[in-house]
Amino acid sequence: DSQSKDTSTGVDVHFDEVKEGRLTPRCVLMDLEPSTLDAFLTSKVGGLFDPEGAVITGKYGGSNNFARGMYGEGADLMGSVTDRIRYLIERSSTRMEGFQLVHALAGGTGSGAGSLLLEQLRDEYGPKRVILTHTLLPSTQSSEVLVEPYNAVLASHSLIAMSDMTVLHGKPSTTHLLTIFSLFLPFRLFPTSPYLCPPLFPEFL
Repeated sequence: DSQSKDTSTGVDVHFDEVKEGRLTPRCVLMDLEPSTLDAFLTSKVGGLFDPEGAVITGKYGGSNNFARGMYGEGADLMGSVTDRIRYLIERSSTRMEGFQLVHALAGGTGSGAGSLLLEQLRDEYGPKRVILTHTLLPSTQSSEVLVEPYNAVLASHSLIAMSDMTVLHGKPSTTHLLTIFSLFLPFRLFPTSPYLCPPLFPEFL
């Protein structure tokens, strides 16, 4: 048969095979605050990810500020993020159909840098590539700073203009579900308590 056949499996869509048959998620983890990702990578699930190639962090954090993520340190890191995404696409054996962005709108990274990343992806790959976002909304029940609603409103413009589909998640219900889920794991996802899920990392909720 002269026509090429798609031999990809479900695993190939989201994972890359590295040495000794080990699978690692095909993703880029980005945060303007390095301590958050450092804590995540030292957890039980952190070993799934490639800490050298898939993790990009800033130095000073987003300060819960949309502008810092969009125009400040987030803009400084965006070249490294897009370069890494481009590398993963070129290395993959499957045909790239689109992107999934998992972020929160409460802080500066998820709102500002997330909006900038959406614009970069749309500009570089065009309208034929599907962009799906899983977006965590801020909550008045667990709000940490006063500017969370402002960050969410400012980021909503890019979500409407750049994404093909946005799945909205409420923070209290998401935290509750993950707390229940952690009870059935063979290990403690969050070592502080098996019953109480601490504030989760917004960039990959």
